[in-house]
Amino acid sequence: MKMQHLSSSISSHIPRFLNRLKEVEVHSVSSDTYVQQYLEHLLEHAGYYVKIYARVLEMGISSSGKEKENIDLLDYGAGVGLLGIFASFCGFKKVSINDKEPAFLSAALVLSKHFNINNIEFISGGLESGFEYQKWGKPDLLVATDVIEHIYDLDEFLFCCKQWNINMSMVLTTGSNPANRRKVLLLRKLQKRDEWEGNPIDNGNKLAGYEHEAFRSMRKKIILEYAPSMTPEHLEMLTERTRGLIRKDIQEKVLRFVTKGEMPEAPVDPYNTCHPETGSWSERILSFEEYESIFKKHDLLVQFMPGFYNSDKKGLKKILVNATNLLLPIFGMKMAPFIFIRAQNIHR
Repeated sequence: MKMQHLSSSISSHIPRFLNRLKEVEVHSVSSDTYVQQYLEHLLEHAGYYVKIYARVLEMGISSSGKEKENIDLLDYGAGVGLLGIFASFCGFKKVSINDKEPAFLSAALVLSKHFNINNIEFISGGLESGFEYQKWGKPDLLVATDVIEHIYDLDEFLFCCKQWNINMSMVLTTGSNPANRRKVLLLRKLQKRDEWEGNPIDNGNKLAGYEHEAFRSMRKKIILEYAPSMTPEHLEMLTERTRGLIRKDIQEKVLRFVTKGEMPEAPVDPYNTCHPETGSWSERILSFEEYESIFKKHDLLVQFMPGFYNSDKKGLKKILVNATNLLLPIFGMKMAPFIFIRAQNIHR
């Protein structure tokens, strides 16, 4: 498949979908400030994002081996749900939209009504141990944009997917492209900010997420909850060595140190960090080899393809972006602003 070639079954729906998007009034969708900012960004660059959604759906159709009219699709970690809504708009058999944040899931419901789509299921929660399989159905295809880099335990996530539907295909996108050095530097800057400074409400970046204090400070407080008499030296060591862990795993490390004197190993990556309460990673960067290793454990064949730049520009910018997109087949991942990840059962 060429980089931006889309079959008529999907591409023919893009103009009408974009026209309906132009009618969306952000403040009528949600009163949550972050949801509004997130949706404003999507609407401002709607042409670009819908092209990405179309590519995701095309890859999903190809991977599933079914016609779209026979595909049950799950938009996982959907945010305001535009990918899932577009899939329903294009005629997929069944669509479910999922997100952990109630404000985003509510916004997705409002947007679906804007498109007069009433047959979408809305599911809260996440794919992790103990989740209720029956309420999720049994989709043929799981799609997710800018989600995989935030999943706390990717190994557990894939285990759940396989237990749930062994033949389910997946098409994912992530901006955490390990081959793009410029992108890696920008993401490490973000990781460092989250770890050491936190995210103030007036951060100046409307896509930076909800306000939070420095992850490092949060972990330190959690450690002191379980070991209030911890020495300053050990506290600093544990704070660093529990980077990238959620509360329950921090607790386990602290108790092992207190009871057995076992200090955890330092994280291999010097930048990756996650929210200690939610487990959401700050744009975690994994190498292609790491992805392949994790997917292979679950008998999943994984493929990586370069994403493309937003060509909906004007004048010189449009010329430059189009030229860059033409170079992507040559330079591939090293130039790509994001990557597509496609996975399916290795035995299919």
